[in-house]
Amino acid sequence: MNEILYEFLRKYRLHQLSAEEQTAFEQRLTDDPAFAQEVSEYATMLAAIQQEGDRQLEARLSEYAQELLQAEKEPVLQTSNVRAMNTYRKFFYAATAVLALLLAALPFLLNEGPGQTPEQLFAAHFATPAAPAVRDAAPSAWQTAYAQGDYAAAVAGLQQLLGDASFARRSEALLYLGVSQLALGKADEALAALRQVSSDSYDWDAAQWYTALALLKAGKVDEAKIIVDDVVHQNGHPFQKEAKALKAQL
Repeated sequence: MNEILYEFLRKYRLHQLSAEEQTAFEQRLTDDPAFAQEVSEYATMLAAIQQEGDRQLEARLSEYAQELLQAEKEPVLQTSNVRAMNTYRKFFYAATAVLALLLAALPFLLNEGPGQTPEQLFAAHFATPAAPAVRDAAPSAWQTAYAQGDYAAAVAGLQQLLGDASFARRSEALLYLGVSQLALGKADEALAALRQVSSDSYDWDAAQWYTALALLKAGKVDEAKIIVDDVVHQNGHPFQKEAKALKAQL
């Protein structure tokens, strides 16, 4: 698979291309039938990979239910009263197992959530990361403010840093600017910062996760689902486990 084209396709699907890149990409699809065919094949592969992941998850849930159904099997006793009680208990545990399976699997099989609003889901999953460690110097003013929960001051300090064209750690600053804006309840401002984090930086994985949360905060659930699904299918992603939990609720 052409890794460059695959990555470009993934960014296009997640709306992470610049306006110029998106226009050029769509124009080439129109003008170059061979390129359009190749893109179509890669898009089909991507969809198949994600569907296989969901199929494996469903299979694991079914195995989990079977284990619960077998967990409380007990030997048959002679006393009829005890036998009746065992039957009742087996029925209770079986019903509990089926209920657990339904609660876990329905969001995947029916694409329905448990009724929580996007704002509630955001609140349940949002937590600010620790400020980046500083080894050989005192923390900057924004880091001190951030660590103290003064996110407005952190935003001001980060914006000042990013206004300096010579400042090097831009992706890190953009990530923490986005997180600070989210902590202040400003989803649109957070998205504006997070979408500028470079995909080649160490901050990209965290930016993906907080972008999904910012989209939830903004009420853009469909866009959030796309990014959450992308994180779920990235083995080793630091937020994969939490993304799986969020996906089950969306």
